[in-house]
Amino acid sequence: MDTPGGDRLGLSTDPALLGLLASAGLEGESVQYSSECKMLSFDYVTEKLARRIDIVVVVSRHALYLFPPPLRLEEPKETPEHDSAYVVYSAYDRFALDEIMLVSLPYASKTGDYALRTDDFAVHMFDGKTLWLRAPSGARSELIETLNAMYRDVLGMELEINQTDYRDLVREISTMSIAFQVKNMTKDRFLRFPCIKEAWMLVLDDVESETWVKRWIQLGRHEIWYFGSPEEVEAFKFAMNLPKSQRAQLPDLRVTDLARNTVVELVSDEEFHVTTASKTHKFRLPSGSAPYSARDWVECIRTRELQFFLARKS
Repeated sequence: MDTPGGDRLGLSTDPALLGLLASAGLEGESVQYSSECKMLSFDYVTEKLARRIDIVVVVSRHALYLFPPPLRLEEPKETPEHDSAYVVYSAYDRFALDEIMLVSLPYASKTGDYALRTDDFAVHMFDGKTLWLRAPSGARSELIETLNAMYRDVLGMELEINQTDYRDLVREISTMSIAFQVKNMTKDRFLRFPCIKEAWMLVLDDVESETWVKRWIQLGRHEIWYFGSPEEVEAFKFAMNLPKSQRAQLPDLRVTDLARNTVVELVSDEEFHVTTASKTHKFRLPSGSAPYSARDWVECIRTRELQFFLARKS
């Protein structure tokens, strides 16, 4: 596969980084892009830049990695093919490509009919988190093209890219309008992304009253969906396949978002708990009717990134 972008730091053959990438257990994981960038944070009250941090950005086939700034032990040559940079891999943030819902490319200002582009870009995650990054001068297009190429190759869809005015984007982040937009995109992904696991389950609907309710549960990449029956799943898919202007009122489905800090606990052979930032969700398998054990569900939720890609290949 021909891949746009470039390994500016020469990390594609670094054995330490390759070992780190391989630890994810995903087939064909490799470095597609690397460069030094900056991570920006804003004071959303004054809409001004509050902090700027040097980082290293690596785009692999399946993820976006953020590492601390590189160390340099010698002066680089005047025109080196790759900089003499040594990246420390012990501390990093990893964001799987399917966690990325939207990328915003802000303009710095407008002059007449022309907009002056910046090197900034904002990556909006499914859980509402936004990473505001600044690429090297003139390198934003190269980085975004690489990210989009991997997104298309691995997920089979184009990365949604939004071009907007710089101040408008700061305002949309501060007012959470971007987060609401991203939240609405998850329903469309329900059609595109495979179900990892599904079965009848007893769900503790009200902890105080100990009321267990039978639901048809579907495990997705980033959420658990609750349906009244398998037939309700098909009805929901049918409604979602209609043009937006023709859709009837969609049912208000219950969904548990599986964010990064989600804790999954095996309680017994029949019961497991999923604890998110807001509450603990309790699940129990109906006696003699479930194709999986509670242990299977716990393992699948914990390894859902790998299970998601296995499901896509099957």
